[in-house]
Amino acid sequence: MKDQQSETEPLVDGPRLGPWLMATTAVALTILLIQTVPFDFTMEHSGSILGLTYDSLGSLVIQAGLFIPLGITEGVLSRSIFGRHPTISLLMVLVDALLLSVVCETVQYFLRDRSSSVIDLTACAFGAIMGYVILCSVLDLRRGGGGG
Repeated sequence: MKDQQSETEPLVDGPRLGPWLMATTAVALTILLIQTVPFDFTMEHSGSILGLTYDSLGSLVIQAGLFIPLGITEGVLSRSIFGRHPTISLLMVLVDALLLSVVCETVQYFLRDRSSSVIDLTACAFGAIMGYVILCSVLDLRRGGGGG
């Protein structure tokens, strides 16, 4: 009975939800800032892997890496709001990451030194999903390690 009850309890409740909401907002604003400020992500070496140049491959890795913290914080929030239904929580993380990525790419479209790309949307969504998977893995390890 205790295991069933712990499965339905939210990760974060009531007063502790506020800091996670602020953390998610801070992560989202940081991502928006980084995405819109022109950085030079080019690498000195030339070549390609699977048709992607090292420059574009590095950019995709950076895009995905930026969204990992969002996947973690959004995962905590969504699992707290929707309980521990992993499908709904993952869908919420994915939708929020895609919305933020669309906002970033739209802003980049209107900036002179930036360009937008559909591939970036995919990389950002992948990064958020990676963050959510990391969160779930850590929570499963905590649950498995402390419940013996």
